[in-house]
Amino acid sequence: MGNFCAFVDYVESEKPNLTKAKRWISRNHLCAMNERMSEPERKANSQSDQDSYPMLHLFYHLSIAADLVRMKAAASGKAVLNVTERLTLFRKLNKAEQYFFLLETFWLDTDWENLQYKESNPPDYGVHLLFEKLLEYPPEETIFMKDASRVLMFGSFLSYRGYFMYYFRYFGIWTFTVDDEKSNRYILAVNTIRLTRLGHFLGREFTESRRLEDWNEALLMESGEWPAEIEEPFLEAFRHLFPQGALKNSLPRQTGMLHGCYDIKISLQPSTWRVIRVPSEYTLHDLHLAIQEAFNFGGDHLYAFFMDGKKWSRRSAFYSPDDGDTPCADEASLGELRLWEGRSFLYLYDYGTEWCFRVAVERVIECDDKPDKPQLLASQGASPEEYPEEW
Repeated sequence: MGNFCAFVDYVESEKPNLTKAKRWISRNHLCAMNERMSEPERKANSQSDQDSYPMLHLFYHLSIAADLVRMKAAASGKAVLNVTERLTLFRKLNKAEQYFFLLETFWLDTDWENLQYKESNPPDYGVHLLFEKLLEYPPEETIFMKDASRVLMFGSFLSYRGYFMYYFRYFGIWTFTVDDEKSNRYILAVNTIRLTRLGHFLGREFTESRRLEDWNEALLMESGEWPAEIEEPFLEAFRHLFPQGALKNSLPRQTGMLHGCYDIKISLQPSTWRVIRVPSEYTLHDLHLAIQEAFNFGGDHLYAFFMDGKKWSRRSAFYSPDDGDTPCADEASLGELRLWEGRSFLYLYDYGTEWCFRVAVERVIECDDKPDKPQLLASQGASPEEYPEEW
């Protein structure tokens, strides 16, 4: 836990600025953060981006998914990373509780597609198959990968999902050794792997009661499920590993309903935007109607919201109720979507023309006195013609 705590301590004290395109931590701060790690990444340099630092890349996504840190606009106009009040609550947990809270965040709330290095593939649905194979060996036994049968069993995961090898090692699930001569920036050549005793127990849960595809929100959304229905707390399966009361507390997942309203800026281009206030009970379909009204569009076409900001993403999308795809925009209330100040996403209207609007949360107001219809707070630029004459 020491490395993760060093990461959030740095964020709290330095408020690192973020890159414009990907909103990753800037290179100068990455170098400084890296030196605070117990095992600094030595293959990276001052010109390396965030995804060249496996641990910092993991901590960045974990801390955001856990809502321990958030992106905010600084006075300079640049986006920075800053801590939230939840970090104080996290620090009050004991080490075991902190560990399982981060493991829960990794397993449920982090989109694994964002965690892998560049073109490499995340494990997603195949991870339980890997653990089923590893569990055939006793805990702490060293498994040599040069055996052909083992290469067939483990090779795909271990070679092309290299960063996840480091992530699972951080959680104490396994240790491994690497053939540096055969490895490159995309493929990790693993010589040996050893499942720890903790990893042996966790692996059983990961293949039985805690399969990733049944718990991870991004995968559930990709399969068309919303909201994610969880029958028991993630922590419940692990309490008996510790003395009574040692694993008692955690932080609530950010899935509760916010009661209030949002000030939301919808931008078609830098010079054309609207700011509207809408109640938290509004669904994404209601927001669609409000955007259509604000820009004087007809609302006659299909649309979709991509909460990760990526056009046609399958892992974080809500679709028009008439689309036939799921989950539908009328199923998700704004107050359920963890819309903090500074969060942005994509609204795409008309699949043929592809009008793309950037939607950004400017203010979150917790209150009982809410507008019963959208309020237009500010506006710039004339609304474009939805159907130009030359069409």
